[in-house]
Amino acid sequence: MIHVLGAFLAEASGGLRALVVTVATMTVLGNAFSLFENVLSQGLNEADSLSGAPGDVMCIDSNGNIVLAIEVKDRALTLSDVRSSTQKARALTDIE
Repeated sequence: MIHVLGAFLAEASGGLRALVVTVATMTVLGNAFSLFENVLSQGLNEADSLSGAPGDVMCIDSNGNIVLAIEVKDRALTLSDVRSSTQKARALTDIE
């Protein structure tokens, strides 16, 4: 199974394959453990800050609240990525 997933993700897709795997994984986990009511994603080329979304994938509870936001990367994560995502999440959720 890991080899199949690795081969699937190895194909160039501009991040679409990683996004699809993330949405599918979170949907299965959310349903299996009653964690989320819904899992939403936005377009790959859509800037999170412009859409008002805290991440590429949002897990929504039964009240419509975002309970988990996920930033999907199909490359090595950098410290700059972490800082940028943290700042964006803080700005969108008013966390100090």
